[in-house]
Amino acid sequence: MFLGVVRRLGGGVGAVSVWEALWLGVVAVTYFTALGFVWGFAVVPSLFRLDFFLTSAAMWGAKLLGVESLRYLVLKTRWPHLLKMSVAVAVGAFYGSTVYTLARTFAPLASGSGWAGFFLWFVPVVFYQVLVSYFYLWGGFLQGLVFAAVTSGYWYLSPVRLTSGLGALGAVAQLVLYYGLYLVVSRRFQPLTGAREEFFGPRWKMAAEYLFAGVVAAVALGVMALALTGHVPVAVVSGSMRPVFDVGDLVILKRTQAVSVGDVVAYVVEGRIVMHRVVETTPDGKLVTKGDAVSLPDPWLVPREAVVGKAVYRIPLLGYPVMYMHTSGFNLMPLIAGGVLGGIVINEVLKARRVRRRAL
Repeated sequence: MFLGVVRRLGGGVGAVSVWEALWLGVVAVTYFTALGFVWGFAVVPSLFRLDFFLTSAAMWGAKLLGVESLRYLVLKTRWPHLLKMSVAVAVGAFYGSTVYTLARTFAPLASGSGWAGFFLWFVPVVFYQVLVSYFYLWGGFLQGLVFAAVTSGYWYLSPVRLTSGLGALGAVAQLVLYYGLYLVVSRRFQPLTGAREEFFGPRWKMAAEYLFAGVVAAVALGVMALALTGHVPVAVVSGSMRPVFDVGDLVILKRTQAVSVGDVVAYVVEGRIVMHRVVETTPDGKLVTKGDAVSLPDPWLVPREAVVGKAVYRIPLLGYPVMYMHTSGFNLMPLIAGGVLGGIVINEVLKARRVRRRAL
């Protein structure tokens, strides 16, 4: 019955296939998960319980179908383009929200200091909703629904997801992703002729597209598997573990407190993370640790509850950008945000000029 309804609804110009919508959604999920390994994850333990997950999935699915069906009906109207896009964005952002949720969303506008936080939330939301709407216009109902399901499903149903407390950093990261996907989708569509730009060209290009999609899917599965199985990254900031780990290495930890003598573990002491090797355990279960490049053991005993995890993988040099973002005293985010927004505006202006020239 659902497929019959989908066929009836039909859709946009068919410039984006369901397959493309699916793997572009996977690209978005991979992007956010990869950022989580740099900036941290938020964990929702209740979603690891099957009963809670199934209940949440049912509620999310019902809301998703309601929101996206209404959005699609709005986009099918004969209203002016700007009006129906504005309504479609509003439907995607607010339809189905409770009065309490809406009140919390707009509450920061009541104070002068809350405008910045609201802006950082609102701009990426608008970009995302515009992107989803174009999937409907340039693809069709099923294409838009598939992309929305993959991306929103990550935020609603994944028990391990990118932390939301990134402020301007998170806003810029989302803008970069959404605008990049918009460019990818828009090049499939030729508005002047209304023709479908063929995505799969010659055989070699078709093979390259499949290979790229396969690599993206493999990376996505690998990154998500690491996150869901309790792996977290830690950057090495000192040479105390040379030659095993050096400054600038990114070490992947397996979250566990079941460690033994000889394991390299990361633990929290005095508000900071230390990564040293376990050289001894005391009768009461505490750990004695020491850096491989240090002659004496650490001057403290480590309780097992302070252990973050055990080192299992090492990625050379990848820890340097993490170290910079966490230790640099100079805040580059306003500069980056301005550069991203400026680049988007310039690109759109240049694209509009090219379209006008072709029309002439």
